[in-house]
Amino acid sequence: MGRSIETVTFKSTRFTVFDLDDAALDARRNDLLNTRVDAIIYVVDANAHGQPMTEAKGMLETLLAHEYGGGLEAGTVPLLVFAHKADLPNAIEAAAVSEALGLGDDKFQDRP
Repeated sequence: MGRSIETVTFKSTRFTVFDLDDAALDARRNDLLNTRVDAIIYVVDANAHGQPMTEAKGMLETLLAHEYGGGLEAGTVPLLVFAHKADLPNAIEAAAVSEALGLGDDKFQDRP
């Protein structure tokens, strides 16, 4: 899926990591959305301003709008967002990243 897939195991936890972009998500949407998902760790480039952040928001909304295997209903998959490259001088601050992704919206109020 996407440009890269990697599985990482740490102790008894297995992570399957997908490097996605819009084209990859469109091309492999069914494969990804039929995958058992216990949580989403979403990494966004905090040094990307404007359109890339808008695209990141759209991708996140697409990922969160679906029911995944494992019995989790749409809207209940736990979400963790990392702002990658936040240490760079021109990076967007964490609060601005949160706002750009819409994480303060009501739909996130009850999300684990």
